[in-house]
Amino acid sequence: METCIELHLIQQFAPSCLNRDDTNSPKDCIFGGVRRARISSQCLKRFARLWFRDAGMLPIAMRTKRLKSELAKRFIDRDSEALDLALATFITTYYSGMKGDETTVLQFISPDELEVAAQAVTDYWDALVKGDKKKDGGVEKAIKAAIQSADIALFGRMLAEQADRNINAATQVAHAISTHRVDMELDFYTAIDDLNPEGATGAGMMGYTGFNSACFYRYALLDRGQLLMNLRGDTTLANQVTEAFLLASVFAIPTARQHGMAAQNLPSLGLFVVHQKGTPCNLANAFAKPIFPTQDVDIIGASVSALAHHWEKLQKVYGKQGVTAVALFQVDQENYLGSLTGADCGSVDDAIARVMAALAPEGAPV
Repeated sequence: METCIELHLIQQFAPSCLNRDDTNSPKDCIFGGVRRARISSQCLKRFARLWFRDAGMLPIAMRTKRLKSELAKRFIDRDSEALDLALATFITTYYSGMKGDETTVLQFISPDELEVAAQAVTDYWDALVKGDKKKDGGVEKAIKAAIQSADIALFGRMLAEQADRNINAATQVAHAISTHRVDMELDFYTAIDDLNPEGATGAGMMGYTGFNSACFYRYALLDRGQLLMNLRGDTTLANQVTEAFLLASVFAIPTARQHGMAAQNLPSLGLFVVHQKGTPCNLANAFAKPIFPTQDVDIIGASVSALAHHWEKLQKVYGKQGVTAVALFQVDQENYLGSLTGADCGSVDDAIARVMAALAPEGAPV
């Protein structure tokens, strides 16, 4: 990696079940020999993608097996039988096999690529209607040249049956883990039938919901070189995607069971580190020994302190590793930051501005 950006977040959530396993319980794992709460990287990436869309910053791709029906919307004036054959031929030739009207695997396709695909169906209609599955180099080239969306450029994609169109992800996203030991708790709930006869007792339904409350350490890495490659060298667009990713990492919150728990808690600390070469580092080992609050320091403050101390130790042993900029924001100004104190920018926007300024030498102005 020539240039990369590390993201380190400390974020405590109120009682919640933001990311469930196959038993409908909060995901967890063992780290440092004890049970930790966990939010999967897949969950975090999905809600970052949705944040791009909802914030209106960048268009996102669609992940779907229903590529055929999506393309069909552009050909409502065509004979349905001919359209069915043409689309099935096109999709099985350039994307994947089909089962019924759906592709056998999910497709991750950008808005621009979808338009290229629709144009190809129009241009090669006669051959497709005849069931001709011979690939055309021009179509292949046009699909590959289509501008990728922000989320495909960031998170990559794999097309098992079209390996030459795979996109290497520009990000690495770790599973968020609690900085401390966590035990799952159970909430027993009941619901009363409003139309019960007078004097009737008992619940209309009852059950259990698993939940926990945890202070998470979150880590992600953005490879600017790979991002630029995925975006065909468009520095301006890469800057927009970079800023959007940093913002989404801070503000995007999973929505699972939020109606009943409302755990909308923003990070207490965010640390961004820009590297020019050197080796990036996940700081999770700051919490190998589970964090405990004290009478004077809560779990958030103790986690921030552990992160800062670990950062100092790594800097002392391994050196700067090509670090060119460090920027952070924090909610509680009384937390120990040590050598990171000078990196405090005061706000999320100012911290991101420092990161973007550090990237300016790559080419176009930020």
